[in-house]
Amino acid sequence: MPLFRQPGAPSAPLSIPPRAATGPETIPRSLLRDDQPGFCTSGATWLQALPVLAGVNIARLAALSASVAMTPGATPHIFFGLYDDDLGSDSGTPRKRLAISADDFAAGWPANTLKTLAMTTAYSARHTGFLYAACLIVAAVTPSMLCFFSNTPALNLVPVECGNSGAGLVTLADPAAAPVPPDGRQLYMYASQT
Repeated sequence: MPLFRQPGAPSAPLSIPPRAATGPETIPRSLLRDDQPGFCTSGATWLQALPVLAGVNIARLAALSASVAMTPGATPHIFFGLYDDDLGSDSGTPRKRLAISADDFAAGWPANTLKTLAMTTAYSARHTGFLYAACLIVAAVTPSMLCFFSNTPALNLVPVECGNSGAGLVTLADPAAAPVPPDGRQLYMYASQT
């Protein structure tokens, strides 16, 4: 079972991720409680902090839709990706794109469904801290997502844990714009090493 530990602390689970998550998760799944329609704004990348240990390999990212399915529209796109943190701890460039999936536009996204996308090239974290997991959906109606609500003022502290980045996008930008802190919502995603 993969465990995340605070740097310098003894190994102890902070959460028990799903068996398919052989890497870290953005927030413990036991905290998920809200079904949020319109959570991901069409054409904006959602960035969510993903805790990592140096050397962890990230080959796939996954996220859960909730009760509302995606309505594709004329030119749908779905990308998952991985970005450096706000300091550029891995790459030297804040929020540099480190990995990206292929465009999963043809598959759509049904309600209450786990979507797992492989990165075109797996990425190995170079530092212990966090990277941003990214989700970009372009659709007439984006799917509702399972999420966690936390204290909004706490999410405004630096580094910003999550939020929308950019607008009018059809692929993941490189680098990403700074995320705009949300109204307390945090997106659940997890990583797999293979």
